[in-house]
Amino acid sequence: MKDSLPPSTRPDRAKRVTGAVVTTALAASVLVGGAIPTAALAAPQDWTSLNSAFVERDGTTLTLDGVDFRMSGANAYWLGLDENVGGIDYPTYFRIKDALDTASQMGVTAVRSHMMTSTGQNDANPLAIMPSLGSYNDDAFATIDFAIAYAGSLGIRLLLPLTDEWEYYHGGHRDFTAPLGLESADFYTDPAAIAAFDEYIGVILDRTNAITGVRYVDDPTILAWELGNELEGMTVDWIGARVDLIKSLAPAQLVAAGGRFGVSEAALHAPDLDIVDAHYYPPTVDRVASDAASVVAAGKVYVAGEYGSPAATTALLYPLAANPDVTGMFFWSLFPNNDRGGFVPHDDGFTVHYPGETAQSQAEVDAIVGYGAALSGAAPATDLEPALVTAIDRENGINRVAWRGTAGATGYTVQSSTDGTTWTDITAPVSAAASPITDYTSAPGTSYRVLALGGLAGSVSEPVTASGQTSVLVDPLQSFLLTSDRAYVTLAAMPMGASPRARPARPPSSPGRSATSRALSFSSLTPSA
Repeated sequence: MKDSLPPSTRPDRAKRVTGAVVTTALAASVLVGGAIPTAALAAPQDWTSLNSAFVERDGTTLTLDGVDFRMSGANAYWLGLDENVGGIDYPTYFRIKDALDTASQMGVTAVRSHMMTSTGQNDANPLAIMPSLGSYNDDAFATIDFAIAYAGSLGIRLLLPLTDEWEYYHGGHRDFTAPLGLESADFYTDPAAIAAFDEYIGVILDRTNAITGVRYVDDPTILAWELGNELEGMTVDWIGARVDLIKSLAPAQLVAAGGRFGVSEAALHAPDLDIVDAHYYPPTVDRVASDAASVVAAGKVYVAGEYGSPAATTALLYPLAANPDVTGMFFWSLFPNNDRGGFVPHDDGFTVHYPGETAQSQAEVDAIVGYGAALSGAAPATDLEPALVTAIDRENGINRVAWRGTAGATGYTVQSSTDGTTWTDITAPVSAAASPITDYTSAPGTSYRVLALGGLAGSVSEPVTASGQTSVLVDPLQSFLLTSDRAYVTLAAMPMGASPRARPARPPSSPGRSATSRALSFSSLTPSA
């Protein structure tokens, strides 16, 4: 059925913007994970971007270089601030990179992320962009800058909500009313609340990416600013004024708005709004097609900004790929490989791990990949980076081997060797979720490596040799998850191949633990660029 669909064209993945290479210091720090301190990114870095032109609106469609641009989309709300790291903190750079690499491997051309919605009340969330009303935290932009820069290097576009209807950990529109003694509904009518939100918009849009040296408003990677996630009290006038503000600051970028269920009437009738975003739990072909037709009839671009991933089937997505009214379908939601092994856990019933851990989830992934291929007319890229053996834990003479997966791998085979030359499979192909596995033979001095399967050719990790009586930790990841008291660490810029050095970025989350409990073991393993 897919072959019968009329393809549209997605941006040429070979196009590159001048500024051709990531600096070795940044490449090292990016690929091993951890948090780059603001000082390390004070000067603009050279960066490679595949996004050389802005996506534009042509009536009810989007175009890129004069060709229709339709999106296979994913949601990754946590790219700026993450609740899935044993608490609320910035995500590791590995997680951001792996999620965006995974999206690219799935043929996703746009990612929607709540990373700009980071607000708080009276320093309730000191890690937020705006910890308290009118107070801004420059360090909070480090992961955001990286996500934008890395997405550009893959040719992925971003759709970025600016606030949220809901009081989640990353904040929402009540953070612009509660500090002023106002009710939540006053967000749309009270002059002080409106002014506070407009100021926040101005701060965000005026940001210059510390990695690329490009202002956010000048970066084609940012396809559109969404006024907020699932806002329920919007009026036509309120939308119109925010659209006018954003377009005065970012004339080359688009503006989106939408509600929680179906099409927002205010968004439908707001002048100069580019994109109307609707959400579905679950979607149906008829409902999406009907909503899309209404939006197109109003002269705007339609996207399904969220749909529950369990509904991702060929029966749903292929007819919508053939429907030109539907500019984009964004599944909820994508999570990457975990830093130490397995997948990042997130149990909301809508989590997507590639390539899927069950027959059902694999079918969902296959349908999403097929939808992207139907829009682009081509299968996604399938080159694989090596996996990484992260630990060998030895107990009672038996080794347990953990590894970190790599984006796009369809499975893994763990191999052992006692001479470093002859390698023997100790597992059949398994999912990343199988990490760690047990080697019941565990001869002294055994080395282990992991084959990542799939793609144009499998890739092999660097081998790691088990120590005689102790565990071995391979740790270029710089993640607080690796420490017994979850001490936070950060990574200074360094030459490629040098051993990372950890230092606390702020006090440990469990005061009173000894400094020795925070000791980290690092490898001089050179990450691949």
